[in-house]
Amino acid sequence: MPEEAHHPEIAATEAALASLAPLPGQLDRDQLMFRAGQASAARHHWLWPTATTTLALLSMGLGLAVVLQPAPQQITHVVYIPVEAPSSSTLPTAYLESPSSDATGSQPADRPPPLSSYQLEQLALRFGVEALPETQSAEAREPLTPVPILDRRDSNRLLQMDNP
Repeated sequence: MPEEAHHPEIAATEAALASLAPLPGQLDRDQLMFRAGQASAARHHWLWPTATTTLALLSMGLGLAVVLQPAPQQITHVVYIPVEAPSSSTLPTAYLESPSSDATGSQPADRPPPLSSYQLEQLALRFGVEALPETQSAEAREPLTPVPILDRRDSNRLLQMDNP
């Protein structure tokens, strides 16, 4: 910097700038911000009232459309579909035949052997529930035998008897 101070042209410019006094600003900052706010609000004063009015009119129109809508009419159509009854040739032969009692004599002669749950399901799906066999009445069934309740000591004793 000391080298620049020795140049006569720079020293003259420096002296001229130092002699100048700043002028007070004629710009009022508060007034400027107030005017900017007014200018920005003046452009969009119609936006929110218009949006509110539009939505209110739309809501009233939809409400009137719901209230004034005619009641729905019920239309009943009866359609008859001919269904053929299952013939005896399409039913399972195990159900149609009445086998005699087996070698142990556990089944009566007038009843077919019991069907598994899968066979019952397939029979009901294919031919309807009317094709399911009749169930035994409560009197005809064998009485249930009660099962004894074992406590821990009894179950441990049984387990030890099985293991030599």
